[in-house]
Amino acid sequence: MRKMIFILTFIASILFIVTYPGILNYFGSQKWNKKYRYLHEIEQVEGYKIIRLTDKRLEEFLESYFYSQEENDTFLNATGVYRSDLRSEVLYHATKGTFWIKILDEVDDMEYPVDQTSEDAYTSMKKTVYEWIEFDYLGGIISKDSINFNLQESEFQIIKPPYPFFDIRDLSPDLYLKHFAKEKFIWSWFLPNFNPTGYGPPKWIGKAYLTIELEKGALTYKKNANDYGDNNFKFEISYYKIPRELTGGKEVVLVNQGEGFARNNKESQGFYVIVEK
Repeated sequence: MRKMIFILTFIASILFIVTYPGILNYFGSQKWNKKYRYLHEIEQVEGYKIIRLTDKRLEEFLESYFYSQEENDTFLNATGVYRSDLRSEVLYHATKGTFWIKILDEVDDMEYPVDQTSEDAYTSMKKTVYEWIEFDYLGGIISKDSINFNLQESEFQIIKPPYPFFDIRDLSPDLYLKHFAKEKFIWSWFLPNFNPTGYGPPKWIGKAYLTIELEKGALTYKKNANDYGDNNFKFEISYYKIPRELTGGKEVVLVNQGEGFARNNKESQGFYVIVEK
């Protein structure tokens, strides 16, 4: 009996140690949750408009796509850097003076029977389709097309993001974390029965409360994220500050948000144009 009491007390102590910080964080985060909105819920802040061009995922371009293999090898020998390490989701067409992104979408491809014994038990297979969106620096869509471009023969230039898909420790003063709200703890692979995915290190699922510093003020919003401990916060963002010579002198920031860490919550996924009024 004493042994059982000891075991139960030990388990309760472990659970308390694990959950107590999360409980404190949860109640302390309520004011943040009321104050902050998701980016897709914000249409403007003082001095700026926010336009959501798409809620779909974007294709990622490597700089090496724009050069031949021989040119890429020459670049590597000269610099010691692979061009494939330089990546972006935004292209600029110098002649037209417009920006381009390539969206990815999953659509139903064909139906097939789930149960071979039932004629009406069908489900759909998915396929990925691509679409180019051409837009101006004000966030206005100019064209949409499913054409495939030969990037080596195109006039596209890659717009390199200063802060690509990163963890919070890579952020600059332009984009930073104000608070992280812990919502659900996921156990590690050592306790797979407690981990819905069955693998991965222990983590907190929650919300990151972010600030983007702009010249006329600040944009604050919340985003789904994970906390792996020791200030190791993970989420998907690519952040682009467009040079003023390409924007008619206006301040323009582009933000691409994925929701790969958010399971089925894809509400804020998409590509946004933040433009000075």
